Amino acid sequence: MPQIVLIIEDDTAESQRLQGLLQSFGMQSLTAATGDEALLLLQNPQTPVFDAILLDLVLPGLDGFGLLASRSQWSQQPPVIIHANDSDMDQIGAAIRAGACDFVMRPAGIERLKLALANTTRRDALEKALRDRPVEETSPRLADLAGLSDAMARLRASAQRAARTALPILISGPAGCGKRRLARALHRESDWQNRPLITLDAGHSQTADLEQAIASAHELGGVLLIGHIDQLNEAGQNHLATAFQKNQFAFATHSQRSHRRARLMATTRQDLTELGQKGMFRSDLAMRLVVHPVRMPGLEERREDLPALAHDMLIRLSTQQQKTLTGFSTDALEILSRHDFPENARSLYAIVKQAVTKSEGPLVEATALDLINARLPLDVPVEPRPVPQTQSRPMLALTGQDQRLRSFSDLEADILRQALDHCDQHIGRAAAELGIGRSTFYRKARDFGLLPALSDTSPDETDTLNDKTGEAA
Repeated sequence: MPQIVLIIEDDTAESQRLQGLLQSFGMQSLTAATGDEALLLLQNPQTPVFDAILLDLVLPGLDGFGLLASRSQWSQQPPVIIHANDSDMDQIGAAIRAGACDFVMRPAGIERLKLALANTTRRDALEKALRDRPVEETSPRLADLAGLSDAMARLRASAQRAARTALPILISGPAGCGKRRLARALHRESDWQNRPLITLDAGHSQTADLEQAIASAHELGGVLLIGHIDQLNEAGQNHLATAFQKNQFAFATHSQRSHRRARLMATTRQDLTELGQKGMFRSDLAMRLVVHPVRMPGLEERREDLPALAHDMLIRLSTQQQKTLTGFSTDALEILSRHDFPENARSLYAIVKQAVTKSEGPLVEATALDLINARLPLDVPVEPRPVPQTQSRPMLALTGQDQRLRSFSDLEADILRQALDHCDQHIGRAAAELGIGRSTFYRKARDFGLLPALSDTSPDETDTLNDKTGEAA
């Protein structure tokens, strides 16, 4: 069924333009030119259920703030998106504190409006799901993984294909990006969803633990999830390879062919194929594991997803703590957007968890972000460290030793390298000085091989967090 949006707008031309945009999105709409007209619609239990409201704050008669104040009289509680001028930031902040969940500037652009509606309706569905059932009973679906970036779209498509097979699934990605949560979503989306999920951390387990886990998964026809499989010792690798040789694990394109076998999923921070080539992992076992790889991107690769990811964590955590927080203040979001998250979603989760604990609502304010504020004073802007006058800066050479012009890609790599050196390897500051997006800088630097491989040995993503305490998406 198409989604229905209520447009509350007294400018007829703008109202018609919004209707046209919604129609192009495959959505339906109803309109109200005044706050009083909108209130009659929202009080009427026979009115269609709205998936969202686009609200102009300046209205004849009952204005937008008056309408928000009357929410207790509404027969339904759809999420509200403010539609305002860019000079009305103070009013937008007040409206969000009054219960609105997002805003778009006039005239609303196609992509920004589409993103706001998608995030808003998704948040509303998540909040309803959390209200309707205990947190410990919730289990993520692939659609629950926050983010509308291209990187997350590719991830969901790849994960959906993997879920429909019986092949082993290897989930790779940097520390703290949410590989374990993705694995649980894959389990729920697959034909194994009603079978037990047995988990094992290769970095903190003995070979005997692996043997028992394999035997249990095979006996129950369940799924064995091995975390940090790149840390599996030689004896464990040998035992796992033997289990494959004995057909204890399914290895088929379609899951229906493998009802009596266990399924294997694993997470890794390192490239198993490369480890196999270096003699640090059994190459035959690596080949079996990488037949259906799924890569979870880090936060630097999907920086535009940060607000949605932070909001999902906030809703989960505030529900668990029986609070009614609805979002972040503009200042808090600005601080989050400027912060580097060394352990990706795990770092963000720790920040949001502490902020929720400290906040009383309805919004998380900037002063509640203690884990960031301890290192980033709110009144001090983020600036690159000044270069001493005695230090000579490297010059970008336009020509090579043969006096011929260097290629553009070679020059670009040199620019990024010098920018990282100038900013002490701080990606955010380097990107800001060059005037390009952080995600663009990160992607290019990675493609040029300028970013060192991660080598931390901290527990992976949110492995130490279970569904009762929340987890990084």
